Amino acid sequence: MDKKTLLDKMQFDWQRLVSAVEGVPHDELEHVILADGRSIKAACSVLTAWDGETMRRIRFATGERAEPPHDPHDSEYWSAWAARQIEIKSVMPVRGVMIDMIGTRRRLLELIESLDETQFERWLATDPHAGSPRFAETASLVEQWRETWNAAQPSAGKKLLGGLKRLIFHHRDTETRRS
Repeated sequence: MDKKTLLDKMQFDWQRLVSAVEGVPHDELEHVILADGRSIKAACSVLTAWDGETMRRIRFATGERAEPPHDPHDSEYWSAWAARQIEIKSVMPVRGVMIDMIGTRRRLLELIESLDETQFERWLATDPHAGSPRFAETASLVEQWRETWNAAQPSAGKKLLGGLKRLIFHHRDTETRRS
């Protein structure tokens, strides 16, 4: 897979997730339980941590980081790791988790864009999770839940009640003002 294709896929999966949570009130993001047993907030906490882990894997593959990443096939380790990420973020408000996810995703995409072809190929060869497939999985879970939620509250899907899209624009506007 070439870099443009991977980045396009990552952006597509990101947009699916953003669209799925757009307009959902923060209390729903924190309290609703998806089919995998996690809240949307918890799922976003893990996605953010995965993006951070992906950046560490890229830096290791490109020689910027000396410490090797943990075995990606050790499911027991990664299950415990995900639980720790949820616990760490549990004290944060939903807004903070979402802003953290937006910033981490932006930094990851910028890092991938900055890789030359050799670095990119080296990373792909060493990271079986390249491209953050969990975003697509989570987007599917949220979309499934969202269909039920929209049916129960048909007008709710049209309102921006503190959902992720408003956070993205607020975050983007804040960063623009800082520049």
